Amino acid sequence: MEARQDPGLWPGLDCLAPLDACNIAAMELPVIGRYRRRFVVEFGPEEAGLVDRMGVAHRTKRAAIIAGLRLLESGELEQLRRRVADAEQELASAREDLKAARSASATATPEITSAKADLRTEHAAHRETKRALKEARAALTQAHQTATTLRAERDRLAGLLPSYAYCGTCDKLVPEAEWAEQPARNGVDVYHQPDGYRPKGGLLSPATVLFWRAPYGRTVR
Repeated sequence: MEARQDPGLWPGLDCLAPLDACNIAAMELPVIGRYRRRFVVEFGPEEAGLVDRMGVAHRTKRAAIIAGLRLLESGELEQLRRRVADAEQELASAREDLKAARSASATATPEITSAKADLRTEHAAHRETKRALKEARAALTQAHQTATTLRAERDRLAGLLPSYAYCGTCDKLVPEAEWAEQPARNGVDVYHQPDGYRPKGGLLSPATVLFWRAPYGRTVR
């Protein structure tokens, strides 16, 4: 059977094995060597919609997952918690100052004008503090939801990485441990190492290339 290529079926993948035997899905694999883990996660309609929206915002679901993990690792969630606590403390202090200003205006007539001015300032500070507190709480809630969804999506996508590929020379699926790589055609040819690297085959010596992939970090369209 003649080897054919069908980039429309699998974008970003040149498969040199027969089309009915090639079952490697094209994807942008992370630089993780030969280590692979599989995770299966289910989502409800609302969570699935959030994953789709974050995937669009970050161009890929994988990029969205990495962004969420980096947010967790950076400690920004803890910083948001501290901001909420500080804002709450400022709000409590502003209320105490407001109470004191009202008391002073009632008992010290000569100081009423000054107290009213201070009161207006405290009102403005109070409104600003409430606004900052609302924003901090909303950001913290959104960060929690995003991080939870991205962790689940990361676990699901980790199970999509291929572990076997069809070798036309051996006429069987070969494990990832027997793969090797050779730069070729602005990308990388992945071939069956025990058979040596033969990008083009003949009647008696079939090609040993399992599939072609784009370099890590580059998306082929």
